[in-house]
Amino acid sequence: MQPGAILNFSSKFFVDYCRWNGQYIKFKKSMILFCKVVSKRRRRRFNKELGLRNVYKITYLGVNIGLRIIKAYDIQFILDKAMHTLNTWASRLLSLA
Repeated sequence: MQPGAILNFSSKFFVDYCRWNGQYIKFKKSMILFCKVVSKRRRRRFNKELGLRNVYKITYLGVNIGLRIIKAYDIQFILDKAMHTLNTWASRLLSLA
């Protein structure tokens, strides 16, 4: 498949997606994460055609999502926050008793 054909397919896919579900994709706010084997030239062309920003890692719900395996320390703050909430609830129950 030619690179131009991939871009045409991608842009057609996004247009069809918007038409099917009635939602609109704001490409100025959207980002794309490429793997390491995609050349810089192809990244620039894809970004230029679709108007997307190129990023190297994305933070979703506080968790860094990148091109590597998520480790325990990546989500440690979620566990700390949950433990803090549970400890707060427990201390409230104990103080009422």
